Amino acid sequence: MNFSDAYTFIYSSRPGTPAAGVKDTLSIEEKKRRLYELQELIREQSKTYSQKMLGTTQKVLIEGFSVKTSKELYGRSDNNKIVNFPSAKNMIGKFTNETDHRNKN
Repeated sequence: MNFSDAYTFIYSSRPGTPAAGVKDTLSIEEKKRRLYELQELIREQSKTYSQKMLGTTQKVLIEGFSVKTSKELYGRSDNNKIVNFPSAKNMIGKFTNETDHRNKN
């Protein structure tokens, strides 16, 4: 299974959850190692996914000005990928269809 992106964290027990009473047997070093390994895998998968999106037209919600240049806006596609493109300021907050020529992720 591949992912275009994921939010990953080191597990920590939460009071009141079923896992709260389970004994933690892993060292913090092992937890960090596993998290790093997972994040590296997801980073590679995300890069591959982003490359496949290049040249495709996506529905994008325009969020604001690009951090790279004030001449472009940026938005997020349905799959949460950031896309930079030239557009008018009055389009912020609106949807548009954009061809992804150079995505950020």
